[in-house]
Formats: sequence, structure tokens, C-alpha cells
Amino acid sequence: ILLYIDFLYYLTPDGQRFRRACRLVHDFTDAVIQERRRTLPSQGVDDFLQAKAKSKTLDFIDVLLLSKVGLSGI
Repeated sequence: ILLYIDFLYYLTPDGQRFRRACRLVHDFTDAVIQERRRTLPSQGVDDFLQAKAKSKTLDFIDVLLLSKVGLSGI
């Protein structure tokens, strides 16, 4: 029952493994976002959308970044 307290859970081996796994996932996600942020301005919105249309995938992160680009242009 003491492991329901976050502080104590993170002191256990399972809690430390959980924190490492979360850090790994967050680092990967941050790297993908940063790569997409660098790609979008250098490639241009139209070229980016054409490339995505060919692959027929538009990820949620792409939608968010494109909406940010569209809103900042207003």
C-alpha cells in the first residue's frame, strides 16, 4: 500500500525502471517533434503537404505543426 505514494514508488526498482521508460519515450517524441519543426520551414508547406499526400499519411503532429504555421501567418 505504501507504493501508491509516488515518492516511495520511484525509489523502488520498478519505479526507477518506469521513470527510465518514460524518459525514453519523451526523448523520442521530442526528437520527432524537433525534426518535423526543422523540416517544415526548410521544405515549405506546399512541398511538405505534397510529400505527405504521396505517402497518404498525415500524423497528428503534422496537423498541429501545420495549424501553428497557418495561424502564425495570419
